Amino acid sequence: MSQFIKQPKLQNRSAEIGQAFAKCLAEIKSGPWKFIQLRGETFAADNLTDDDIDLLGTRESVHLLLKTCFEWVRAGRCHMRIRSRKENKVEFTLFSLDGRQSALFDLWTNLPQLDRGRSSLTYEACQTAVIDSNESIQRLPFEIEACVYIQHLICKKKNLNTPSVQHRLTNYFQRFLESRNVELRDVVSSILLNETLSPTAEQISLEHLNKTLNTSQLKRNQQQTSTIFAKLQAAGIGTPRHSSMVTMIGCDGAGKTTLAHELKKHDTKIGRIKTGKHFYRKALSYKLAVIFIRPLLFQDRERFDEILAPFVYLRACLGLRLMLLFSSKNSSTLIDRSLIDFLYVDRKTDAPRFSKFHWLRNLFGVRIPNVHCIASHETVMQRKQEVTRQGHCRYDEDMFQEFALRCPTDAVLFNNDGELDASRIAIQRILSKSGVCTVLNDTAEHVAQHKNRNAA
Repeated sequence: MSQFIKQPKLQNRSAEIGQAFAKCLAEIKSGPWKFIQLRGETFAADNLTDDDIDLLGTRESVHLLLKTCFEWVRAGRCHMRIRSRKENKVEFTLFSLDGRQSALFDLWTNLPQLDRGRSSLTYEACQTAVIDSNESIQRLPFEIEACVYIQHLICKKKNLNTPSVQHRLTNYFQRFLESRNVELRDVVSSILLNETLSPTAEQISLEHLNKTLNTSQLKRNQQQTSTIFAKLQAAGIGTPRHSSMVTMIGCDGAGKTTLAHELKKHDTKIGRIKTGKHFYRKALSYKLAVIFIRPLLFQDRERFDEILAPFVYLRACLGLRLMLLFSSKNSSTLIDRSLIDFLYVDRKTDAPRFSKFHWLRNLFGVRIPNVHCIASHETVMQRKQEVTRQGHCRYDEDMFQEFALRCPTDAVLFNNDGELDASRIAIQRILSKSGVCTVLNDTAEHVAQHKNRNAA
């Protein structure tokens, strides 16, 4: 009988989560930022597809959007993931609380796809041409939008036979039938008929953009030769495209360790959980320092680690490198605490901060993907009463600045205020998109099998 009572509650909860996600999307369309949607249907919760939503804006708008969504995560409204490998683009995904629904946005500060990548489109160049300048999410006249899309197809060497490309070109052609721009109509028609992009189509679309946009704000791309230092830095600390390792970070009491062990318990792809502090605490040099130096300082283990922060960080970097070298590619590893945590001092005070040796992060270490577990102070106090409200808030804000706004990065901001099983399922759905976890099967048959296995 209890099963029949719980079912409506689960349905109501799912509906509430879907409504909260739809409200977040609606607020993106009415926020204090300015973006131009470059193509596609105007996004909403009921018409989302697997395609990304390309938005062009200023760096200030990008940061404002990310900071606002960070506050939504803290308030328990959603989760988010931020990936960035280049300074001009941020890949931002908004997730519903249960991880079922998601919206993927490509946030461009300049779009290097004009004239075969020799020029970049900027928000300032399009600002005078937008149709709805007072809106948060603006659109360009469809003639300009079509020309930008043609330049995109040329620069990216897209396959013109795919359904999505054919569908989008057909929509542009139908709209051109109602307009007086015969030249652009014929260009789109020839692309559809011949399934090729001719030099004439490239020239006409580029000329139209030069006539209608503020060409002084178009950014000319220059071929830059990377220095040896830049190449070494990118190879040394750059975020890998595919990684079988994920770090779990969060304020003391945010539940990251419990969540990690729950994930390993239910996901066979996760092979092990590594305690981050073991990267240095098991080293012979550290053990000798604890024996001979710590007694002279009259400090506990935590405070001693903070005093030795730069040495601890460098030894942990070496430990992570060795682990990456000998790790298995067939299973995933969760690491409890990030390397950056070892450069964060005074954690249990009202004013935690990064060590003055924080600059070491730009020279040493590896930027593997991380999950930032965020919980309310009330939740934290149930586990770690020594964590102050100010210190807890400061930690989350500092780690958001450190991971979400840097480049390169791959960071998930996860609200961990929910029940343990619900949080585990949600983060499993999110991490399965990057191959860290197995793809979660939500069918009734799979759920029944899972319950029977746990009962056995």
